[in-house]
Amino acid sequence: MISSLKLPRRYLTFMIVCWGGGTLPLIVIGVTDNLILMLAALFMVGALTGAGVDIWGTLLQRLVPLDMIGRVASLDFFVSIAFMPVSIAIAGPLSLLVPIPVIFVIAGIIPPTLAVIAMMAGCMRGSEDRHPLDAP
Repeated sequence: MISSLKLPRRYLTFMIVCWGGGTLPLIVIGVTDNLILMLAALFMVGALTGAGVDIWGTLLQRLVPLDMIGRVASLDFFVSIAFMPVSIAIAGPLSLLVPIPVIFVIAGIIPPTLAVIAMMAGCMRGSEDRHPLDAP
């Protein structure tokens, strides 16, 4: 659905907010046993993550030179999936040491914290101003 809307002026900021803030609902998974609340939280995680991915895909297509798009997209995909096995390998043993609800709370808190750091440390506003996506 987000792909049918006009791109936000602060597209990098929006993307980071979606990805970072999109994990906050995982806290609900850690603190409730209500299925409806869990489903709503997971819907929000999926919707916000998907919105960030839509912006990212648009950025790749608009800002990467055509002669490099294949290589950049391949590298992006490789890096995106490279750490999945590592996270799975860590999650199992970690769940034996740390209660699963605590893991969900931590998983909901760390990405927004990193997103705030990225927004403060990055030069997103400057890049957004130099490369407006809706420029003619």
